[in-house]
Amino acid sequence: VAGSRFVLPTGFITVIKSLCIFSNVLGQLSPIPQVRQFYKNQDTGEADAAPFVSIMYGGLQWSFYGFFAFVVTRNADVLVLVYSNMVGAILGFYYVHGFYQNCCNEQFRQRLSVYCKVAATLAGLQLLATTLFDMREALLFCGLVSCVSGMMSAVSLLTTMPQVLHTRCSSSINLPLLSTGMFGASSWLICGFLMHDVWIMLPNVVSLVFQSCAAAAVIVFPREQDEPLLNSRSKHTEAKMVTKDVVVTKAAPSDFPVRQLPMSKQGATGGDMPDDYGSLCYQQGGTGST
Repeated sequence: VAGSRFVLPTGFITVIKSLCIFSNVLGQLSPIPQVRQFYKNQDTGEADAAPFVSIMYGGLQWSFYGFFAFVVTRNADVLVLVYSNMVGAILGFYYVHGFYQNCCNEQFRQRLSVYCKVAATLAGLQLLATTLFDMREALLFCGLVSCVSGMMSAVSLLTTMPQVLHTRCSSSINLPLLSTGMFGASSWLICGFLMHDVWIMLPNVVSLVFQSCAAAAVIVFPREQDEPLLNSRSKHTEAKMVTKDVVVTKAAPSDFPVRQLPMSKQGATGGDMPDDYGSLCYQQGGTGST
């Protein structure tokens, strides 16, 4: 008796694909409040640019891979990658620009430059592969790069882990991005299993591992009780503001300024000397005839 193959209902597959698209869009929209706070405070605080660069590059990479796979294989199912990543490709530029414009920490600016150079290098290698390799081989290479970029978002949450371990506070970890990332990785893992695409399953398995490490750090090193969910003001900036307030307080004029005594007859006849006492004008006024 031949074994029958289990076939999932079409409605279930549609629901999973819809969850994948929804989770991607939700994760790509989650940094908007934080970036708006950057503009409000004119400072990026302790945040790192890695999550924003990963959203920008990941959106571009998966959109390119989905479209390229459709051209090569003519499989319309892979277009779900394009639909779910176009928003991230557009918003990613806004996030990176907002971080660069409001970043006051030179070290974080240098990190942003390194992240962008790595992304540009990966993009250049793929363009070179499409011209040198066969279409199938180039698609395999682009799938490998997409696999790596899929893990970048999860790894980006761990870039501030040394700071978390040093301060024993997880305020630098983006909680909304972590939550939506775990939900999205779980959805895409199921979708990749249904599509039998190892390039979709592998990065999401690794992403769940890294995201679990970040979630463990949030639990072990909780943020301060009254600290906001998105803290974009660095301790360095707060200390600088306090120092500025102290300087202004010291430089402020006294509440009881010294009053200058006016020139009057009482001042002249009393014990106080007028300001022009001893001058030529004073002597003439005091000795002149009536």
